[in-house]
Amino acid sequence: MNDAKPHCHRLPMTSIQQAIWLCSRFPFSDRDIQKFLHQRGIEVSQETWREWCIEFGPLLAKVCTALAGV
Repeated sequence: MNDAKPHCHRLPMTSIQQAIWLCSRFPFSDRDIQKFLHQRGIEVSQETWREWCIEFGPLLAKVCTALAGV
């Protein structure tokens, strides 16, 4: 995944990717992830976060699987 902004999103892909990765890799709640993003100056609603997980979660899993060589 590159750092370009995905279509119809205001944030770079790396910001979205890191947030989804944190949530899937560690036992953080959605609220914890929102606090991390807020510390970086990124305000994200609960609905936006849910849409990111649905839209980019499978893409991130596919990339991680390919990098692991499975």
